Amino acid sequence: MVYPKALLAAVALALLACPVMGWFGGDVTQPVSTSQFDCLAADNGNFVVARVFDGSSGVDSTGAATLAAAQVAGLLSVEGYMIPCQSCSWSAASQVNATVAALNKAGVFHVDILWVVVDESSEWSSNMNENANFISAIINAANELGLTVGFGTDHTAWTQIVSQVYSASQYLLWYQGHDGQPNFNDFVPFAGWTKPFRKRFAFNITTCDVTYNLSFQPGGVNPVSSSSTTSSTAGPISSSSQVSSSSGNTMTTTSSTSSSTSSPSNSGTNASSGSPISTSSSSSGSGNGARGRAH
Repeated sequence: MVYPKALLAAVALALLACPVMGWFGGDVTQPVSTSQFDCLAADNGNFVVARVFDGSSGVDSTGAATLAAAQVAGLLSVEGYMIPCQSCSWSAASQVNATVAALNKAGVFHVDILWVVVDESSEWSSNMNENANFISAIINAANELGLTVGFGTDHTAWTQIVSQVYSASQYLLWYQGHDGQPNFNDFVPFAGWTKPFRKRFAFNITTCDVTYNLSFQPGGVNPVSSSSTTSSTAGPISSSSQVSSSSGNTMTTTSSTSSSTSSPSNSGTNASSGSPISTSSSSSGSGNGARGRAH
């Protein structure tokens, strides 16, 4: 549903009466222009997360164009999310590489965070070990390209798809709340995550002819350091895996990845050979995050 203006006005008044210190932004699937971002900047325009890979449909070129517009508009954090496809014939690495190739083609050579969605919107195996290996392979591919990785998931989805045995808690967590509140009071710890980075808390809001889901992350000062990296070097893959910094790095793909098609090439097997992500004894990582203006 689309929230009526009266309701949005009431929410705005409530925030003014009891201000929430933090950053707000939206995730989108529709095309958004630079002028629309300029319009949104006065409201919920601290950061944007655009879909850049959509499961079996492959690369989302609309999302890549949206992120290019966001960079021109000067949003303080420009991020993409991918809905991976474990059951598809192409490998995890080819999905990540094709996503980055599409971003490069659109003129986007850096994103602050690449979010990997782990929920029912993705196509997963019934074998949780295969899912864990696939996620590991995505992280490995993203690390090789210097990307900062986060996960869009929650207690229920992660438990059903990967199980509590496996953890990627060294990485940022963006979860979906259902209480409509810009806080973490409803968060349920799981799989090593004891504190989230961001919460999606309102849905299908339309402003400036853009429909988006609204997210909140706390912060009083700029929550991103100049290095813009997660704090752990242990990695969810193996003890030798390291989270790469994305700050100052230009994303490039391997020479075997073509940006001319919307779907990744079938290069390699379905990532079943990836090392399993670590057990849930891993330390929690709320990590560093997206730049934005304090509200």
